[in-house]
Amino acid sequence: MKANRNNEPQVGQDEAYASLMVLRNNDTEAVKQEIADINEDLGEEIEEQPWSYIFANKSILRRLIIACMLQWLQQLSGINALLGMGPTILASAVPRDQLDPLVGTTWINICNLVFTVIMAAVIDIYGRRVLLLAGAMGMCVFMFISAYLANAIDSAEEGANVSTQGWILFFCLCSYMASFAIGWGGVPWVYPSEIFPMDVKEKCLSVSVFCQWLANFAIATGVPFQLNILGTSGTFVFFGICLVFGVIYVFFQIPETKGVKMEDMDSLFSAEGNLDIVYDGAKDETNTVSFGVKARRPSQSGTSGGESFSEMTPGGGRRGSTASGTPKKRTSSRIVKGPGASFTLS
Repeated sequence: MKANRNNEPQVGQDEAYASLMVLRNNDTEAVKQEIADINEDLGEEIEEQPWSYIFANKSILRRLIIACMLQWLQQLSGINALLGMGPTILASAVPRDQLDPLVGTTWINICNLVFTVIMAAVIDIYGRRVLLLAGAMGMCVFMFISAYLANAIDSAEEGANVSTQGWILFFCLCSYMASFAIGWGGVPWVYPSEIFPMDVKEKCLSVSVFCQWLANFAIATGVPFQLNILGTSGTFVFFGICLVFGVIYVFFQIPETKGVKMEDMDSLFSAEGNLDIVYDGAKDETNTVSFGVKARRPSQSGTSGGESFSEMTPGGGRRGSTASGTPKKRTSSRIVKGPGASFTLS
């Protein structure tokens, strides 16, 4: 799209081809098919849908609710409590002569940085759902352990040596931050950006981001009151309970989108639920995914290595008209290969 706006369409085609060759393990035919699909979608005029369409379409509404819930659950994980009140928590747990609270907070943020980089490296290998579940379960465990330790420190007799519990609490907070970064730091931003069709994407992402900042404001404002009323241990218990709900919600409501094209999200989030996912158990952990809902475009089985991208998409980048309202149907299946997975689109 950027290259088209700059009147350099072939540059954009070449860059897209090079990127997709990496993502699809050098499967030339699959890449040409995908380039042709993208060209067709870009060639179609996209009319932005009204708000009424979003709320009337069950599939779109489900995706919008998931996107908003991810943003709220990210904030209800307690991350703002740790980032905002971390020095205060550490000052009450570890003697200053053993660990300066600001130094401890710095180490916690370093854990955030390191595991955010790791998340970016593995998100397309293990998938969004796996990282969300692993992150939420890790945060939940370390949050409840931190609550127990904070209660033991608060209830200790005056003058008692609680440095051991304090250091364990510090380790738990670092581990909590690592669990947050590996899943909930980035995935709630990645996931919504993948699941909406272009005709409603701007509206839905705007609502999702609004929920993020509304939740951010609510939690950041409420944490000081929580600490005053519930104490450190009670605050940790509250967020631990929220994390239990987060694990349950992700497990039952959020499907995996790894390797699924934007054009196939309607099938993935179909109200009928006609998505059949079969894990074949191969050594490379490949997945076979069949979509049985959305009619697909004709296969480009006739393309060969010497053709230009414009030749792959006859009619100025559009293969078949949809003006009559007749859905485009696939005449064959296509294997799309990616890192650690191959998907059969039927």
